[in-house]
Amino acid sequence: MQRKLSIAGWLLFLVGGALWLFNIEVPFEEADSVLIGLGAILLLFSGIMKMNNQQS
Repeated sequence: MQRKLSIAGWLLFLVGGALWLFNIEVPFEEADSVLIGLGAILLLFSGIMKMNNQQS
C-alpha cells in the first residue's frame, strides 16, 4: 500500500510539475497546483506509513 501511494504521489507531482513548467493549459484552472499538492500529500502519507512500518 505504501509503495502504491508513493508511486501515485510521484506521478501526480511530476505531471503537475510538467504542466507548470511547460505552461500547458488544461480545462480547469490551477490544475498544476492541484496535482502538485495532491502528489505532495500522497508522498507525505507514504512517508508516514513507511516510518510507522520501520518502528514496528
